[in-house]
Amino acid sequence: MEGETGRRTLSLSVDSGRFRVEISWLSNLDARPIGGRHSRPSVSSVVKTSNHTHFPKKTDIQHVINSLTVKVCGITRMADAELALELGADYLGMICYRKSPRSVTLEQARDLCNRIPAGKRVFVDVATGTDELENFADLGFDAFQLHFDLDLSLATVAAWSGIVGADALWLAPRLPVDEAFPQPILEFADTLVLDTPSKGLYGGTGKTGDWDRFAELSTLYQHKRWVLAGGLSPDNVAAAVRASGATMIDVNSGVESTPGVKDPAKLRALFATLAELD
Repeated sequence: MEGETGRRTLSLSVDSGRFRVEISWLSNLDARPIGGRHSRPSVSSVVKTSNHTHFPKKTDIQHVINSLTVKVCGITRMADAELALELGADYLGMICYRKSPRSVTLEQARDLCNRIPAGKRVFVDVATGTDELENFADLGFDAFQLHFDLDLSLATVAAWSGIVGADALWLAPRLPVDEAFPQPILEFADTLVLDTPSKGLYGGTGKTGDWDRFAELSTLYQHKRWVLAGGLSPDNVAAAVRASGATMIDVNSGVESTPGVKDPAKLRALFATLAELD
């Protein structure tokens, strides 16, 4: 139908079998890639809006490390999950992207979800198909971290949001250095993950990210929750948090002995370092 702008809107219906969601947006966004070269807005041009309040509040002191929220990703073994939780991890990520050396199968994911406490289970994948996302959503994951390239259509992002909800969707666009952040996706998720871009790879590369850019984006869009990822380890996590201003971090390869196997000494060292942050 015609809006006040004279542009048509498109309505997308998503039926997961459990609920039905309809999303509408301007038709000139539905099929085109979400990426593109846009001018970056200045910090002064953005008005801060109130933060969302639906994320779980931490009440247990063991899970509070100077107000920093920690996700340990690449969990494949329950022993690693238990240690991470004991040390204070707020979230545990299970990678279901088949090309990842840390990937888990549907059955492994189901087993881990059954054993990891509710509220802490994060599904991690790359450009997930909507049918596949619905299957994993039924396993009991609490959040869904989806990585993707900027040539993905906005309609796909909207469909993801319709299936799991904006509050549970963590969007992780692969953002090259010379690309502006794809602002249209902000409508569909409350959490954004900024990882280190690497050709053909999606996270777990061990390469550190652009901490200054993270600080810029998280200041521009303060009404969203931002997660700093990319090469974080006991050796650099303190510097990363101070430089970026991150309030939530995602660690993976920096606390491993081999891909998919966490190193207990590195995990303990990381949390000990975080506990000493000013």
